[in-house]
Amino acid sequence: SHDGKMLAVASFDATVTVWLKRCEGNELDWELIATLEGHENEVKRVSWNMNTTLLASCARDKSIWLWDLDEDYKFELFFSFARTYS
Repeated sequence: SHDGKMLAVASFDATVTVWLKRCEGNELDWELIATLEGHENEVKRVSWNMNTTLLASCARDKSIWLWDLDEDYKFELFFSFARTYS
């Protein structure tokens, strides 16, 4: 994320994992807060919008998914698009 508090990771297993940075004293830890599923092939790219309320993921299956993030760090699918060829 742009504020450095979250990390979204694209994966070969068609998922996106989202991690939240936790700092206690001098210790830094990353907590897994979500595994986003739905793509049919490996996820190639992820990108946050500027205020970290939407996460875009695109995959090898030529689909784009937009995930909405609420204040409690819960994700919900906001929009998906898949390009098909005939």
